[in-house]
Amino acid sequence: MSSCCTVPMLSTLIWFLVLAVIVLVGLFILTARRHKRDLASAMAQRTQEHLVHANERDRLGQSLQTTRKQSAAERDRLERSLASSHENDVMRLNELHNAKITESESSNELLKRQLDDAREFFRKGMKWDLASRNAIVSICRSLSVSGFLATNVVFDPSATSKTEHFAAQIDHVLVTDSFVLIIENKRWKGLVFADKHPSAVSPHFQHLVDESDLQDHFAVQIVPDSSARTLLTVRTHPQPDAPCRQVRKQAMRLRDFFMSKLEDSPWIETSVFYSHPDFHFEGGRTCAANGRTPTRIAAGSQELHSVIGSILQDRHSQKVPVQTSRIGTVLKEYGADIVGFGQYKERWGKPLLPTQQLNAQRSQQRSD
Repeated sequence: MSSCCTVPMLSTLIWFLVLAVIVLVGLFILTARRHKRDLASAMAQRTQEHLVHANERDRLGQSLQTTRKQSAAERDRLERSLASSHENDVMRLNELHNAKITESESSNELLKRQLDDAREFFRKGMKWDLASRNAIVSICRSLSVSGFLATNVVFDPSATSKTEHFAAQIDHVLVTDSFVLIIENKRWKGLVFADKHPSAVSPHFQHLVDESDLQDHFAVQIVPDSSARTLLTVRTHPQPDAPCRQVRKQAMRLRDFFMSKLEDSPWIETSVFYSHPDFHFEGGRTCAANGRTPTRIAAGSQELHSVIGSILQDRHSQKVPVQTSRIGTVLKEYGADIVGFGQYKERWGKPLLPTQQLNAQRSQQRSD
């Protein structure tokens, strides 16, 4: 009985186990299939992602390559632009350099011409002023003057002007510790009339000289013609060409020149020196204008000796100091011939070079 019951129960258990196994196998198969599908799906997704990444990488690579090409093209363009700009800058600088060279050469040529003109001017000036220079030097030494004589002073009186430039020339400037004197040299031969009509000396001169333009200040020179001694040459110098007017104008210009260079200027005396050994003078010994200190007229070396001595005495009594050394330095810079006396002999004691003096003497002898 018990065995009969045991067999059915065992059979049922076996079928139950078989069924359980079948169920497990079915579940395993289903799970495996699902896992396979998931794996395939994941693989497909990963493959898709790889494809997307590859495409993106290719796109980025192409973009990078394009960027590199564009950068290279831009670099080439910039290099060409810089090269062109550098070349233009070099060309411009070369043009400026060449222009500066041309300007410098032109300036040097102009300076050379000006120097040559100045030398020629000096040579011609000293031709006329050598005799009067030597006479003034002798007078100053005899009077024991302490100062210097500057001969053939050439300067630009319009240095402060931007529109007008010209050269002014003064025959002699005598500078001492107490006064400054401009001496206008007139080496005129023959008959000389200064501020005195020739007809006042002799009525016969009215047939020889036209006196209609001779007002106030003037000068007249009547001299035998150098080519024919029987002929006479008449030269008239109405104002403003009269010597006394000329020397006063020079004094004003020299005063302004000193003011521009020294910021101060002493009072400047004026004198006209007729220095030719063969002349006869008719006229006064002073020439006044507008109440100013008169210009002193010296007809010959003896009268100039008296003029300088008189000024020396008057100015010594007034005790007005003059910047003698500073004035000498300025005039020397402008090429004047300077010779000193007294305490300034050592500093300004060098006269003209012998060759210059000889050439001037020869030129003077030919002109006489």
